[in-house]
Amino acid sequence: MAERAKVAKKEKEKTFEEKLSHLEDISAKLQEPGTDLNTVVSLYEEGMRLANELEKTLAGYERRVEIINTPLEEDEQGGGGEAFDSWEDGSGAESGGESFGGEPFGDGSF
Repeated sequence: MAERAKVAKKEKEKTFEEKLSHLEDISAKLQEPGTDLNTVVSLYEEGMRLANELEKTLAGYERRVEIINTPLEEDEQGGGGEAFDSWEDGSGAESGGESFGGEPFGDGSF
């Protein structure tokens, strides 16, 4: 049981690509003829654990990309940018500061 924990810890230290390569190796071993049932079950178990881990990692990357792209998608559709709406009408500018709506500095000194 402690050996399985060591293997799991080593797997977590590997990169996504290394884990994927290891999963491909497991798949190739499972397809070899003459592999005993105990080995097949162990390989299958390890492969499923790896596949689940890779799926979770990939889902996390997908969420990150969605978060990064969300403001861009909303701006392209004419929405979004709520954080900047107050700046566009000048109400978000600090007193005496510049407005992004094309207005000059509030005190006319610039």
